Amino acid sequence: QSIPADVPGYLTYEQYKQVEERWIAGLNPRKRGRCLIDQQTFDTIWDVLEDPENQSISNAQTRWWIRKMFTFSYPQTTLARASPSIPTSNLAANPHALDPIVVHDKKPLAIKEHMYQILCSCHAMCGHGGRDRTCAVIREHWAWIPKELVALFVRNCPTCLVKKTGNPDFGV
Repeated sequence: QSIPADVPGYLTYEQYKQVEERWIAGLNPRKRGRCLIDQQTFDTIWDVLEDPENQSISNAQTRWWIRKMFTFSYPQTTLARASPSIPTSNLAANPHALDPIVVHDKKPLAIKEHMYQILCSCHAMCGHGGRDRTCAVIREHWAWIPKELVALFVRNCPTCLVKKTGNPDFGV
């Protein structure tokens, strides 16, 4: 997994990881494991959804939790059916065009390794709005991004700190 590039006007990736680690460390130890979905957990979710009868994947409690919380969605097939003008050759050119996505509450699951890019993108979409505006954009597009983490991201955003304090020393 490569380190994402820093996004100008936002926390650096390293700063974000420090904020994320402090937030996770402050949680009850029982909640730390599932507060964010990392790639390994995502892979387990995928495997259970793909083969729900396979009892060799993880344990019974985890499999139950996965089946309760997540499903596959096939949004590309809905688009293809709604638009007969999309040539089927496009599907041949992209073998993953009809792959399912993992969803929670009908929204794609955000994984920990992509959280920095997602937070930067959604915070930009609301024009460096506060926590509530950023959360509203996130809720439109993603699942499994905790409001508390969004609040810390916004609170530490250098552009927002400059706007709030008027002090350029807080900025980038």
